Amino acid sequence: MGRDKRYSRQQGPAGCLEVACRFNLAKPGAGRKAYAAGHIAGAYYADLDHDLAAPVLAGGAGGRHPLPDPAALGRLARGWGINADSRVVAYDDLGGSERPVCRYPRY
Repeated sequence: MGRDKRYSRQQGPAGCLEVACRFNLAKPGAGRKAYAAGHIAGAYYADLDHDLAAPVLAGGAGGRHPLPDPAALGRLARGWGINADSRVVAYDDLGGSERPVCRYPRY
C-alpha cells in the first residue's frame, strides 16, 4: 500500500484543497500512474508537462518547463475550486523536489 492511501482529506486543515504533483523526469507518465494507484482522497492531479508548464519553445528557450500561461493555469485552478481564499497543499512523493512547481501567484 502506498503511503498516500493512509491519509484522508479529513486529516488536513478544514477548507484545504490538495494537489498531487508527482512527476518523474525520467518517466513522465509515472506520476499520473502513481496518482491513479493511490492518492489523498479528493486530491487533484497536476501534471508537470501538461498543467504546470507551457510548451517548450523552439531551441529550448524558456527551459524544460517554462511557466504556463497564467490564464490557462487560472482556469484549471478555478475548475478545481481554487480561488483567492483557498488554502492549497501541493504534495509529491520525492521528498518535495517536484512540489515547488505548483507554487504560483494567486489568480
